[in-house]
Amino acid sequence: AKVEHLRKSLDQNHSNARFGRDSNELALSMHRNDLWRTSLEAMAGVSSQDLSRRFQISFVGEEGSDYGGVRREWYHLITHEMV
Repeated sequence: AKVEHLRKSLDQNHSNARFGRDSNELALSMHRNDLWRTSLEAMAGVSSQDLSRRFQISFVGEEGSDYGGVRREWYHLITHEMV
């Protein structure tokens, strides 16, 4: 019963994954003022296959398109959160 529940949860989370401009991108949205927690929440339940896609990052409440600059900024900020 627990295994079935886990499978259903994973399938549901996988189906909730959002894709960016094309199917090779995974759209993730974070809060800049709570970057670590919201980044983990955005990636929670996403399949390892989807995590291998290129991330399309957006910050909640900020306009802009991620053509690489926002993603680079997110990588920079999240690595600083880790150290």
